[in-house]
Amino acid sequence: MPSEYEWRESAQPDARPGQWVGFSHAGQHYAVRARQLLGVLREASITAVPQGDERLAGVLAWRGDVLPVLKTECVLGPPTVPSDAILLLECRGRTLALPVEKVSGAIDLPDDDVLDSAQAPTGTPQHFPAVRLVEETLVAILEPDGLCDGHGALSPALL
Repeated sequence: MPSEYEWRESAQPDARPGQWVGFSHAGQHYAVRARQLLGVLREASITAVPQGDERLAGVLAWRGDVLPVLKTECVLGPPTVPSDAILLLECRGRTLALPVEKVSGAIDLPDDDVLDSAQAPTGTPQHFPAVRLVEETLVAILEPDGLCDGHGALSPALL
C-alpha cells in the first residue's frame, strides 16, 4: 500500500493560475501546475509488466486503480540518484505516475514569467513547452497533457 504525504481526490481546476509544485531530477529544476498534480507518493510498490510498453517502468496500485508508472528516463532523462517521490499527474483524463528524485514543494509563479522554450536547460526533453525564471534559476515546465495523445494513450514522443 503506498504511503502518501500529499494527495487530492482530483486535480483542482480552480487552483490559482500561479500555483506550481517544484521538483528536481538529475540536477535540473522542473515545475508542474498544482491543478494537474493529484498527489505525491513517498513509497509505492511498482510491479513490472513482462513484455509491457517500453516507456513504462511498471504499474502501481493506488486507491483501487492500477496506474501506469512512466520510466523516468523517457520523460526527464537518466536519474542520478534513486527516486524519492512519485508524482501522480492528470493527463487527458487519466492518471500517470512519474518517479522523480526530489519534490521541493509549492511555488508561486506569475504566468507572465514564461520564457521561450529555446532557453530551456541543455538536455531538456521536447515535451516541456516552456521555462520560467525563478530566483535566477531556469525551471522547465512539465505539461502532463504532452505525455499523452488526444485519446489518453502514451505519446510516441516518449520513445
